[in-house]
Amino acid sequence: MHWRLAQHEDQDALYAVCLATADAGYEDPVDATRFEDEQILGNVFVGPYVHYPDALAFTLVDEGRPVGYLLAVPDTHQFNVWSEEQWWPILRARYPRPPQRTPEVWTGDQWAADLIHSPTTLTTSMIEAYPAHFHIDLLASARGHGHAGDQVRKLLALLTSADIPGVHLRMASGNANARSFYEHLGFQEIATMAGEVVLGASLSR
Repeated sequence: MHWRLAQHEDQDALYAVCLATADAGYEDPVDATRFEDEQILGNVFVGPYVHYPDALAFTLVDEGRPVGYLLAVPDTHQFNVWSEEQWWPILRARYPRPPQRTPEVWTGDQWAADLIHSPTTLTTSMIEAYPAHFHIDLLASARGHGHAGDQVRKLLALLTSADIPGVHLRMASGNANARSFYEHLGFQEIATMAGEVVLGASLSR
């Protein structure tokens, strides 16, 4: 297995990885059976990074087959501006806003559609302190070999060399293993959101 830059041609395979790993760390699993539209999760969590011009997007490949990804942007504010102009409008026309009910009764598609219409973001002060962000997902067959840790360290070094002051990520609050993994890499809790915790790491040369 090895990492390489993500390509537009990887999109369908990376969407499949996103769907297959959607339940990681959630007490109430967000499994593939909840989604009638198998593209909707990838449209939220993968597609914008594959197409954003300034993204740092990497694909983990096993015998020519994508089995994971690390998707990052150095400037979350600029990414959010681009997404509002270039990415979300197309999807909002395709996926209607879910009915105004409690999320507990939404289908998986409605849950994802709500993220399309109302993306959650950090406060301005947090984005200024931790402007970069990323997320990483690997199929089960690709875990346990050190690929995730190696690539996150490379990303942190890359962001540091670019004088990015900090980086953050969002993860399911119940994912103790992932939290331990990130804390070992120097991340600490900076905020909590509904069902999520935000971890951040300050970067310096």
